[in-house]
Amino acid sequence: MILALAPAQLECRIARAEPEFIRVSQEGRHFVFSGSGSDFQPWGFNYDHDASNRLLETYWIKEWNAVAGDFEEMKRLGANTVRIHLQVSRLMKSADKTNRESLAQLARLLTLAQKTGLYLDITGLGCFPLSCSIAELDQFIDGSRPLAAGWIGFYWGKTIAEYKREKRSIADSITLDWLEYFVRKTPDIQAGTTSTCSRVTPGNHSTKSSTLAPSSCSGTAPSPAHACL
Repeated sequence: MILALAPAQLECRIARAEPEFIRVSQEGRHFVFSGSGSDFQPWGFNYDHDASNRLLETYWIKEWNAVAGDFEEMKRLGANTVRIHLQVSRLMKSADKTNRESLAQLARLLTLAQKTGLYLDITGLGCFPLSCSIAELDQFIDGSRPLAAGWIGFYWGKTIAEYKREKRSIADSITLDWLEYFVRKTPDIQAGTTSTCSRVTPGNHSTKSSTLAPSSCSGTAPSPAHACL
């Protein structure tokens, strides 16, 4: 996996102050802002497919407004980073020929991220199953603080309000658990403190189920049964 955290500014200039680039710290253990040197802790979502399980590159041109709305919602939830999973087959037509339309759309996505105030983690698409409860996820995040530079979960195209309003499948309930946890956990992440979420009692929506968790927690995920590295 190649972690590419950079401010979204591909041939794009915004009137407001541009975000700082992110680099690895001198000791190689966490991320820092390149200018100030202050710590940067990624907190956000994997954005690999929508609520209909369609991969991003299959709809990001014709349904751009939906993508833009998702970025605004992820920012509103408290994220500072969005991780996208690009497919080589969508960006390359052959070993030596790029797909100009896809590259242009990636540039558009970078501009959107900058305007929204989000950093992009651009990753190749590789999949493996995940499984853990909300309580286990919270313990994992707090326990991994000395080692992890940040944590990236999932956002699949529906807001908390939409999940609550609609009749939910088991997978929808699990995703709702994750989004509500994300909102509760954000103040701890922003403050650099350990959990106020340890009081969470799994069971509001699903008790013995997987959650769409950061990609360090392994096991078996609900349908769609994959998460992306």
